Amino acid sequence: MPDYMMDHLIRVYGLKKIAHKALCQIIPTLEDLNHRRNSWGILLSRLIQVIHHDPIPHQLALFLTKARIEFNKLVANAVKDIKTRKRETVTGQADKEGSAFLIDVMNLVYNLFDTDRGSRGKAISLLKPESFTPEQFMVFRICHKIIRMGETAENVFSVFDVDRKNNEITRDQLIDGVRKILELAMPDDEASILFNVLDPKNAGRISRDTFLQKIDIKSHYEHCKSLNFTVKKSKFWMVLIEVYKTVQIKDTALLMAWFNAQGVTHLDFDGFKNYALSIDDDIEIEEIQSHYDDGLRLNSDASLDGLTQESFCKVIIRESIGGRGSRDFKLKSGAMTMRSVSRKNSDLNTSQDDIQPPSKAKHSRRPSGLITPPPQRSRTPTLDISPTMHKKKSSFSGLPPISSSKVPIPRSRDTPRSPEFPSSQTPEPRLSDFATEPRQSDGTLKITREPRSPNEPKSPRFGWKKSREFDNFLNN
Repeated sequence: MPDYMMDHLIRVYGLKKIAHKALCQIIPTLEDLNHRRNSWGILLSRLIQVIHHDPIPHQLALFLTKARIEFNKLVANAVKDIKTRKRETVTGQADKEGSAFLIDVMNLVYNLFDTDRGSRGKAISLLKPESFTPEQFMVFRICHKIIRMGETAENVFSVFDVDRKNNEITRDQLIDGVRKILELAMPDDEASILFNVLDPKNAGRISRDTFLQKIDIKSHYEHCKSLNFTVKKSKFWMVLIEVYKTVQIKDTALLMAWFNAQGVTHLDFDGFKNYALSIDDDIEIEEIQSHYDDGLRLNSDASLDGLTQESFCKVIIRESIGGRGSRDFKLKSGAMTMRSVSRKNSDLNTSQDDIQPPSKAKHSRRPSGLITPPPQRSRTPTLDISPTMHKKKSSFSGLPPISSSKVPIPRSRDTPRSPEFPSSQTPEPRLSDFATEPRQSDGTLKITREPRSPNEPKSPRFGWKKSREFDNFLNN
């Protein structure tokens, strides 16, 4: 199980013991879902790397998490659109299943695979709804691409018609136009299906009228927001997983072909370094050395003479050197890698002339112009007052309101001063300087009270006699 799964449970439940208990309840549920062949149960088992024999690697799990966030936005838009069209009967079902419109999911695939056209075409071809025939889906893809380009079917046919003689295009012109101009990755079998749709009479050529009749942009708009053409979240994830496996298989085959072309059984460090620099311009020498050492540990024959073909392919694919094995599946901004850490450390290095000497700045290595002098310490001893005390009203009416959390400590004039505080300094204010109440001979405040009238009610706690004795105690 990956570490992020356990970290998530601990953040949710707060205690590690409770998190383990929740995990023990999750595992049997996932086993039951796998036994029932539930798509979501199988997918979650692969994601947290339990029960299923084919776990999802960490890099793909991060990519799926990013894609899930974007897909949830499409689901919310689909539910909102359904409510707008007054179809409350299917709103709950669409929200529960987590389905989005096919046209929106295809646009998301274009954003996720913006540079890898092969992965993009593979993903879109796997998104075909069950209600679509292969012929209809091919026409749907072409109409969608024409709309994304901002063109019309008439202009596209004019570009396909290189000869411009009889307003007809051949099979080769159609396939070249779809692959090069529309930039759609189309295998030969799909190209044959498309040509049969546009040339039902097997004439070998496609007329302009037939092309415009089949590639109908208006009917495409009618099917864009149809409830029959939706994609579930589980299917979308399975498509991305399948595309990831296809990318790794293709890149592994290319790496094996390159290794065989070298004519060696073990690739030394210089050969590995030259190949890594040829496919990745930003990689550092220290990083190459680290990957090479990891590859030596993966050698099946425990040899230290160089990397075998198997360990070479594993290191390149696992570390995604030059994007091999990941391509657009590698997140643009993610966890700190060795490369980013080395760049960060290099940016922090400054010249010795711009650094303060240790005697002047012991805790900082910033340039001298950016060093902030430490705040001057107050020479007046202060006393912290709790914020709750501020809310109480002082019984001495002559004292000013307290406006700060720290006030000077009262000091008698007879108290000798410390050598740290020179006598020429202005003396601290005393508590007696603020008082305006009459004082006794010892300097303490004298609390006076008006004589109690006979009709004045007695104290609730003491009788009249007890209250008078208490007043006399305070005055004396």
